[in-house]
Amino acid sequence: MEQQNNGPTQKRGTLGFVIIGIVLVAVFGLGMLFSNIVLRGDTVVEVEVEIITEVETAVPVNVITHTTWLHEMDWFFAYPRVECNHWHCWHGDMCGQINGWIRGGTWERNRLDNAGTAHTGGIFAGNNPRRHNDNGHSITYLINGEYTSFTGTIALSRECRDAQLSYSIHIYADDVRVFSTPTITGGVAPILFDIDVTDVEQVRIVRNAGGAAEIGILSAGFHR
Repeated sequence: MEQQNNGPTQKRGTLGFVIIGIVLVAVFGLGMLFSNIVLRGDTVVEVEVEIITEVETAVPVNVITHTTWLHEMDWFFAYPRVECNHWHCWHGDMCGQINGWIRGGTWERNRLDNAGTAHTGGIFAGNNPRRHNDNGHSITYLINGEYTSFTGTIALSRECRDAQLSYSIHIYADDVRVFSTPTITGGVAPILFDIDVTDVEQVRIVRNAGGAAEIGILSAGFHR
């Protein structure tokens, strides 16, 4: 009787081990699959982070890194001689030496253009009825190819906004005319300029005058 009962017991035990083995294999397989999915997910996330980082750290182009203001620069050459040139500057002792003939003009008192806009610096000319015939008078600045652009505003002073006579301004880069205003007189709005001066050695500002109104080269600077 005992020998008859031993056979079925062994079969049931073997079957149990087989079932447990299958379950373990299935669990292990699911675990590996889940791990692969997680790892692949981590890899994708890492790639996305690298792409975002590259975009954020990209260096922008055409960014101004330095500005030298015109009213902070010393002049290089004046035509005719300095004491007759009639260009003045309200900011600083050095640029004031452009012409010691007149100080205390309207630009220095209120620093407003004919549209009422305030400016922190600039050079100006005019406002003397005895010495207004200054066609071709110029001031030259040496920039030695250090800048890429020259920007600013050309306008009458606030107190000369009703001027009846006129001015025109011309800007030269190494003796090549690169900018000219139309005729500037009362009722003409301030004129903005933005000039490419890449590789330019000298910039010359020339004015032609038909009157004595004050005109300014305002908030002007060289940029790189």
